[in-house]
Amino acid sequence: MGKYVLLFLFGLLIYLVLTRNRRKRNAAAAPTAEAMIQCDYCRVHLPLSESLPAGEKRYCCEEHRRLGQG
Repeated sequence: MGKYVLLFLFGLLIYLVLTRNRRKRNAAAAPTAEAMIQCDYCRVHLPLSESLPAGEKRYCCEEHRRLGQG
């Protein structure tokens, strides 16, 4: 009976270690959130890194940047 208890506890320990490692890997692989902005011409939402600046304003494409300044 003692062998089965030890075997069960050993299996439980292995399970806990593996699930803990999987959670750490998934948390590390999760993408970070990026700020979203609105185009000042058409109001479409886009990531800040993909926007085009023009002074204080930001645009989604070159055409809207040109039209927004005119």
